[in-house]
Amino acid sequence: MIVGHLGIALGVRARWRDTPLLPLFAASILPDLVDGPIRVLQLCSPFGLYSHSLPAVAILATIAAAAAFVFTRSRTTALVFALVVALHLPADYITGQKILWADGPIIGLFVYRWPLIDFFVELPIIAAGWYLHRRRATMPPWVLTGLALAAFGAGQALADYRSWLHGPHTPNECEAAELQRR
Repeated sequence: MIVGHLGIALGVRARWRDTPLLPLFAASILPDLVDGPIRVLQLCSPFGLYSHSLPAVAILATIAAAAAFVFTRSRTTALVFALVVALHLPADYITGQKILWADGPIIGLFVYRWPLIDFFVELPIIAAGWYLHRRRATMPPWVLTGLALAAFGAGQALADYRSWLHGPHTPNECEAAELQRR
């Protein structure tokens, strides 16, 4: 999932409106943010072992909750941050393939293979999150306009277009070795 994670964050924030939105967006993509340094350091993390496995997401959710609590002193906000990080994983099971734990199964529908289908899977998630968030009385003014929804949709369309041009994610050497080992 790409922009759909932000839609999930918007939907969650519609329920807990005192939660800061931009940090919540960061929490919604935290496992993906962890992937960046892993790639830069050229660490072998097959199918998201160090960022998207159940143990990794549990650790990231705990870190996000602790950070949210330190900055807000709100247990509710801390739990919301943990929830949003945890919701990253089920969403990625729809669009990608992730390993559950070290030496565990690799699961996921891998909708990324079909960029157009991926777009129509993620677009309703984005739209629902935007709609739920928009209905709240206290919200940033930019959410009121359809411009925010259009920007999210355009971001998803660009990501899917890039995937269509370059093909879906294929296993890297590390992931290929993991598959071969099995």
